[in-house]
Amino acid sequence: LILRPTPIPSLILFFFFMIRALPRSPLDRSSAASMCIRERYTIEAYYTQCFPEPQNKWQKYYRHEKSVMADIDLKRAWEVAYKAIARANNGYDILEKEKMGNLCSPQFKLLRSIMYYPLIVLWGNIPYPEHFSTAAAPRLTEQKAYEKLAADLVEIHRLILDWRSAEYQDYIGIGELMLGKVYMQLGRYNEAKRGLEIFLKNEGYAFNASRKEALNSGSKELVFGLDLLDYPSVYTSEIADHRYLPVGSYTEALLLLAECTNRIGDRAKAMDYLNQVRKNYRLSEATDFDQQLKATWKELLKGEFAYFAFLKRNDLCEKELGIEAWQKLLPFPESEVGLGGAEQNPGY
Repeated sequence: LILRPTPIPSLILFFFFMIRALPRSPLDRSSAASMCIRERYTIEAYYTQCFPEPQNKWQKYYRHEKSVMADIDLKRAWEVAYKAIARANNGYDILEKEKMGNLCSPQFKLLRSIMYYPLIVLWGNIPYPEHFSTAAAPRLTEQKAYEKLAADLVEIHRLILDWRSAEYQDYIGIGELMLGKVYMQLGRYNEAKRGLEIFLKNEGYAFNASRKEALNSGSKELVFGLDLLDYPSVYTSEIADHRYLPVGSYTEALLLLAECTNRIGDRAKAMDYLNQVRKNYRLSEATDFDQQLKATWKELLKGEFAYFAFLKRNDLCEKELGIEAWQKLLPFPESEVGLGGAEQNPGY
């Protein structure tokens, strides 16, 4: 993608309208960030076959037809993501040049991290540019990309704590939760558990009575989200019946904690976390942890870019979605193959 650097006046507007988010009013009104994330949430929602698809537009995704490589929606999802990432990198680079890098580097890096996570989940090996450039960035392996993302989130957390500013504290919750997600994908369960326990203890989130309440105005559990009312899309017309698109929520944190606690051998405590969630949403008490954890992820968090990541890290995609191992990754758009020597994902 060829992009011109953003001038300072545009950067100031970008800073106020793209980055600003509050934990109890978790709004990001950026068209770039919103489009970036909504495109991939839509793909994930249909890819996991969690929603009826009225126009059969997305069948080629979950049927893994090779024609999807040339699909305009796939190309748009990829390009919008990297345009938004380029804007975040450009903003950070300008501030670094002006010796103001620490002024808002946590926000730029956190926003970039939020955009990178679903790219890694869906495509695996991805370019991970850290600075603005018109040149094609080399791809990192899926493992390396997650490790880089974890390192970025640790650094973001350190920077926020160093500032000890009330405004910057707003970003601690989503940073901690994002780090927990990444550690889970890496299989670093002890680190995920420690971080998620700190998040649940310190951040003050709580359940709402339903997912619809949790994703609308007055939410007590939404950690960070995008206002869907501002930008109508396929997601808002066919998937969402709520106002905010969640990047992280209290329910997701508890289910992550249940999963990693079970992974390190404490089944009783893991069952307690799971049943806290199920009880709140008036679901039957879990007696079969593995089956009912999977069912809870799907029933409560479908459409929230959570279920597919759960299936992937637990090696359940083939069984639950009826796919082959290579189909756990989307193909790269045709326009991206060959850039910097990059190859297509296997099988396509």
